[in-house]
Amino acid sequence: MSTLQIPTEKIVCRNFCDGEWFEPKGESFQIVSPYTGTAIGQAADSTTDDVDLAIRKAHDASILWGKTPIK
Repeated sequence: MSTLQIPTEKIVCRNFCDGEWFEPKGESFQIVSPYTGTAIGQAADSTTDDVDLAIRKAHDASILWGKTPIK
């Protein structure tokens, strides 16, 4: 039986878009372990601007990807 590994460093959650990590602009909050009840990380809500950026980047990528030949 394996033992549970609890992170020793707090996890920082960011958004990933177009090959880059970036900090969301929304309000930040703690991530709490349901196992221990302690804070194990921090994240932030994505704003409308964050989501709009991701949609624009995904759309741009889909145009280029759609031009990729099958072979």
